This record gives sequence, structure tokens and C-alpha cells, in this order.
Amino acid sequence: MNLEIKHYPSRAKQGRAAFCVDTRGLLNGGKRNFYDSKIAAQKYIDKLSTELVSDSANSWDWTFEDLYHRFVVHVENQEAKGDISTSSCAEKKRDSKLLLGCMLSPNRSVANTKVRDLTAGDMRLKIVEQLRVGRTKKTVDNILGSVRYWFNYAIDEGCRNSNPALGVKGKGDNDKPAKEVARIQTELVDAIIEAMPQHWALIARFAAKTGLRQGELRCLTWGDIEFAERSRVHVTKAVKHGSNEIGKPKTKRGVRKVPLTPDMKLALQELHLASGRPAKTELVFPGRYGDPLGTNIFTKVLGQAHKKAGVERIRWHDLRHYYASRLLQKFGADWWTITNLMGHASISTTSDVYGHWLEDKERDDKIADDVAEAF
Repeated sequence: MNLEIKHYPSRAKQGRAAFCVDTRGLLNGGKRNFYDSKIAAQKYIDKLSTELVSDSANSWDWTFEDLYHRFVVHVENQEAKGDISTSSCAEKKRDSKLLLGCMLSPNRSVANTKVRDLTAGDMRLKIVEQLRVGRTKKTVDNILGSVRYWFNYAIDEGCRNSNPALGVKGKGDNDKPAKEVARIQTELVDAIIEAMPQHWALIARFAAKTGLRQGELRCLTWGDIEFAERSRVHVTKAVKHGSNEIGKPKTKRGVRKVPLTPDMKLALQELHLASGRPAKTELVFPGRYGDPLGTNIFTKVLGQAHKKAGVERIRWHDLRHYYASRLLQKFGADWWTITNLMGHASISTTSDVYGHWLEDKERDDKIADDVAEAF
């Protein structure tokens, strides 16, 4: 189950039970349960897992909400046994939750519908139409793969007799180019970074001057930094989306070498010394306990900084877009170089996302030349 044991040292000092299992996010009426030992807390989790997956005699009357909690236990058990990967487990949980949020009518959600009552027609005419909003056909097809897996589990549990997702095809807009992004101005980036705490300002500057994705930055180790005359960052791995599992970067081209600016090289050298010369295997930007930083902290720090600076909000990923804008300023239409530095899957990806910036510049230059010629 998606439950963790959390230790509260302050409670232990007071002689109170200090090991907590929080069920508020899993069960209706859930609460924080405290135990005297980690073993006792784990026994409670094991007992709760058994209770959730048992009592299947009435499974024919389960709603999708009922099924979802048992499905989460099922896939997490599969992950623990090594039958599926951590990323696959996370995807199945995420995609099944997307299905829960779909509506079959204005007053009826999938979550409150009995599993046996959903039809193939519902899948094609209602579910897919909602899933396609803001997604490509490929993404919807991936979600439907998880949904088919979920329905097979429902059949095994005795909730229904058939899989209504079989043969249902995803819809999207495959011909739609990658979303064009707005330019991120240097003044905006500088103002937000200046409003950050010193350590986070360094992390943000690093992101803006290397273009590393958040997942790549989170698992960067000191062995990945080359402090030579021409210093570089060796990008070889990334934290998988939706988990703390470390694997390969997002694309094959994601394995790359990114040059460091002189000021960034100096800043990292100073950080290395201030951190006590960490081993090559240690993270450059670790979390509190030496593990990769969580994704939520990036959003939180950036939100606090933009409020303090009094400027418009940007996403952490926009620092990568800012990096791309500076590359375009320097390399122009040299898409091969920009694609390799960004770690995009293909040149077409880079040109689809950022090509309009170059077109805008060429148009503005032509207009300026024409006006000058007219006078």
C-alpha cells in the first residue's frame, strides 16, 4: 500500500508513541495512528492491506472507488515482488486515478459507478473524449493500456465479466505540433532567482545555465561534474517521473555533455568545498537526508520567490526554456547543436517548440530593415 512509517523524535523524547502511519489519504475517516515501535506500525500496515484485499464476496457490487484502493494494494505488491517496475506501478496508479475523475453524466462520476455497469460505449463516447483533452493520441493510448490492465484485475476480483476497454482506441491530435512556448525574459529570471534563498538561487541558476530537466538535476552526482579547463556536466541519468527511481534520461539524446559557464564552474567548486568535498557518488543538490529532492519543493520554492519578487509566475521547466532562448540567440538556426545541448529526441522536436522564436526575430529584423529603407 502507499503508506509509509514516519518517526517523530519529539514524541519519543516525551515518552509518547513516535511511529506514525497516516491513513487520511487512503481511507474515508482515516487518521494518524501512532505506535511504540516500527515493527508494530508495519504490522498495522500489513493488517490493513489484508483487510482491503479480503472480503471479495460482495465484489459484484463494488464501485470504482472501492476497486481503486484494492488495485493500489495489488500493484504495489507486484512492485515489491519485482513483477513490475516502480515506474510501471506509478503509471498504473496515476492512470487509474484519471479514470476515477471522468464523468459519465453531469451528476455521476466513474468513481461512484459500479464497476459492472461501465460499458464499452461509455469508454468510447465519454471516457476517451475526456481523456483526449490536452493530450496526444499516444498519451491517451498509454493511459488506455493501464485501464485495460485495471479491468483485467476487476475481472479477476469478480467485479465484472468483460473488459470494456478492449478494442477502444485513443484519440488526440497527433498532427498538432509541440506546444509553442513564450519567451522567458532575462529580467524575470534574474528577479525570481534573486528572491530565492542562497542555496536555491544556485540550483535555479544552474538549471537556467545548463537546461537540465528537473529529473536530471535531482540525481546529478559530483562524479557527473567535470572540473577541467573546459568544464562540463555529464548527463547520464534521471529520476523517473512520479517516483524516486533513477533510470535513463527521457530520450536517447538525453545522454549528453553540457558545457559549464565559468561562473557556474566556480560556484560549483565553492559548493563542493563548502560541503566537505563529497564523494563522486553523492548528490550535488541533495535533499535533507541525502536523497533526491522531492518534486513539490521545486514548486514551493519557486512560488515563494515569485511572490517575494512581485513578478509573474513561471514554472521550474521554464528555466529550461530560458536556456533554449539563449542558445537560439547565439546559434540561430543551428538546430543540430541546440537539439544536442537540450537532449531532445529529434531536431523536429526542437524546431517545433522553439522555431517560432527564430521566425519572430527574422520577421522583426526584416520589418526594421524595410522601415529603414522606406526613410
